[in-house]
Amino acid sequence: MNKHVFYPYIMLLVAVAILASCKEDEVVDEAYAAQEAIILDYLQENDLSDSTQKDESGIYYQIITENRSGISASTGDVLSIYYTAQAVDNQPYDAVTNNGSNEPVKMQFNTGSIFPVGLDISLGLMEEGDTAIFYIPTSLAYEGLDELSSIIPANSVIIMTVELVGIQSETEQDSEETLMIEAFISEQKLDSAIIDSTMIGGVWVRDTTMYLPVDSVELLPSGVYYKRTEEGQTNQTVNAGELADIQYLAYKMESYASGSSFDETTGSDFFSFPLNDQAVITGLDAGVDVMEREERALLIMPSRTAYGASAFVTPRNRKDYLVEKDVIPTYASKVSPYQILVFEVELLQPQPIVN
Repeated sequence: MNKHVFYPYIMLLVAVAILASCKEDEVVDEAYAAQEAIILDYLQENDLSDSTQKDESGIYYQIITENRSGISASTGDVLSIYYTAQAVDNQPYDAVTNNGSNEPVKMQFNTGSIFPVGLDISLGLMEEGDTAIFYIPTSLAYEGLDELSSIIPANSVIIMTVELVGIQSETEQDSEETLMIEAFISEQKLDSAIIDSTMIGGVWVRDTTMYLPVDSVELLPSGVYYKRTEEGQTNQTVNAGELADIQYLAYKMESYASGSSFDETTGSDFFSFPLNDQAVITGLDAGVDVMEREERALLIMPSRTAYGASAFVTPRNRKDYLVEKDVIPTYASKVSPYQILVFEVELLQPQPIVN
């Protein structure tokens, strides 16, 4: 094909592509126009038009409680919020309300770890202490996720009422988790100790309180808290790159006392992974690295050594579906953002490889 024939052919392709792109843009514009009409009708019917602003993203919003601190979120900050979510003219499908007993939910701002994305955008319009209502078009919410229609009608505008109660850096989050872990160790009496005799009312009283065996809790360089609970075989360790075979129970820290694990090996099953090869979360690598074979240990993992920011999603009761649709990773269906984890681990002798 000579260049005189080729050039008009390319121009034809470009023209077709431009026309197709224009048609797609027209479809998108028409879809948003329909969503915007729903929002504007709702605002007018409820006498909210004058108090509502429009963001360049297409989200409409009202700041209904203004406690403007001057502090707004930066990328990577840890936000604490209460919220209620509903489709227009429908009952709420998810909520965490500030009723005096609920803790706010945490999430990381502007890093792709909040779903729907319209909520992430909305949080950037607030300051710490504000309460706001957001009207989010479906393109920034649940467009294409038709299986949610049992609780969220397809192509719905979403109304989210949000109270932004806290903004922290990840360093501040780490410090908060340290205090929580130290309190947990004390409450669970994980540090071995014998309290000496004391004189009370002129009488020697021996306090025989002893905490759980075997060792005191040790803070590893990784930030993981390690407590050996059963001795292993001296000097029988796993080297970097070698397979570590373990059995384990995994808990959210607040569920440890009740014995409610979220993941575990069962029966004779075991889990194998190459040590220090980035095949597992940092906290598991770091803990198993200091264990001996046949040893049992308790590993307390700050979120930075576990799943960190994970992913925050609403509706929270549809996480499995959102995993199926590749909206969130599998671990996010089990582990919330900034979740401290507790693992009970046994490091086994090398297990036979099953083909």
